[in-house]
Amino acid sequence: MTAGSTSPVPGPRRKPRRGDLAYDTGSERTGVVTALPEDGGHGWTALGSRLALVEPDREEHAMTLTAPEPTATAVEPRDPRQYVAPEVWDREIQLLMRDHPFDEVMATRLFGAAISYLITAIEKWGQGLEMCCGRIVDIAVHVFILDTRNYREFCARDFDGRFLEHIPEIAFKYDGSVERTARIIADNGFAVDWKLWEADYAKCGPCRPGEECH
Repeated sequence: MTAGSTSPVPGPRRKPRRGDLAYDTGSERTGVVTALPEDGGHGWTALGSRLALVEPDREEHAMTLTAPEPTATAVEPRDPRQYVAPEVWDREIQLLMRDHPFDEVMATRLFGAAISYLITAIEKWGQGLEMCCGRIVDIAVHVFILDTRNYREFCARDFDGRFLEHIPEIAFKYDGSVERTARIIADNGFAVDWKLWEADYAKCGPCRPGEECH
């Protein structure tokens, strides 16, 4: 078989070697074998998933091979800092430390969780998910809402000019909504600070059931 052939010719089977030519039956291209499974590589030529081995001297026989599955590429989690100007981020941290017994590390964790929650609530708007955060994360949400100008600008920028309402429920209901919300946030690409959320799993968040709010 030659390098320009469009299909391999069945022949004697043998193990592939580095330096062999490999023909990809999908893309109809030929490449050189650079790695084998025992070498710790992820494929033979990166041409495709179905390859036919072609001898270096291009004799007319080949062996069909299945390339190993490609490894999944790690996806970086979304960064809540990208949704708030640096000066606003620093301001909310200072407000949390001023009004509550939090150090800078804890205040930063809480505000990061609050922004991840708010952005997810905005992006999931209209899906009837009844999202709500736990009481400890809600502290940071309230600090941000009470800084009205910055919260209004945040909503206008990230919610297409609309305002994300906060409509709390008077009577708390213990329905698992806090845990459900944390998992929605994780599925939305944010790194969830699970310890902050797990502390309130047995409690109810402040959102009124059925409301499109947070």
